Amino acid sequence: MKSDKYKAIKQFFATRQVFTWRDFSCFLISLGTTNEGTQKQILNNHLKAKRITRIRRELFLSVGDAFLPENAPADPYLISGKAADYAVVAYHSALELHGEAYSVFFQSTFLTGKNIMPFSYREHDYIPTRFPFSLVEKNKIFFECDTVNRGGVSFKVTSLERTFVDVLDRPNISGGWEEVIRSLDSIQVLDIDKVIQYAVLLDNSLVIKRVGYLLEAKKEHLHMEERLIKKLEKHVASSQQYFDRSLKD
Repeated sequence: MKSDKYKAIKQFFATRQVFTWRDFSCFLISLGTTNEGTQKQILNNHLKAKRITRIRRELFLSVGDAFLPENAPADPYLISGKAADYAVVAYHSALELHGEAYSVFFQSTFLTGKNIMPFSYREHDYIPTRFPFSLVEKNKIFFECDTVNRGGVSFKVTSLERTFVDVLDRPNISGGWEEVIRSLDSIQVLDIDKVIQYAVLLDNSLVIKRVGYLLEAKKEHLHMEERLIKKLEKHVASSQQYFDRSLKD
């Protein structure tokens, strides 16, 4: 019986490249180990045996038989997606995951509803940021989010349409204006209705202007109908400012 439990735990590690303490605890409960002290002892035994290693508090990396803790593969998107409850890979990191980023950064950004501190692992920085208030207020924090699976683990990433809008909303955490514009310029296919729906949901007229400006510049490339631009215009204030003044300097 003990051997069966050990095999099950080993299989757990083999099929989950990254996992949380909660994941492991729930798994042990399913095997009949309900005492938290015993659960922590089992976890610590595997840490000492170097079958797993700690990324940060309550977040772990499975090492596997062919690696040491210091060189086991560590997927930054997967770490971001498991870094907090209800985390969502977003902004420039989402562009990278969708294959649309102009550059690749040693930094990952994720959305979360919790106040947690940034952290680093193997010289890669992980930056949490809060969900936009307008989405929290409307209970729409997962609007236009996709679920992806990597390393046997599912997590959320903002859709390409939402990401298009998000990086225009917060270019300061998306690599800056040059990186944002070059990345968005490479996008070949977008569901424009979804882009507009999300831009309006953010309830920020400046962001809607930026989206409209970029879509209009790409309208022939994206085969966009004029009605969609007019749909955005209804939600825009009279100011003609599209981007930060710093972009013009």
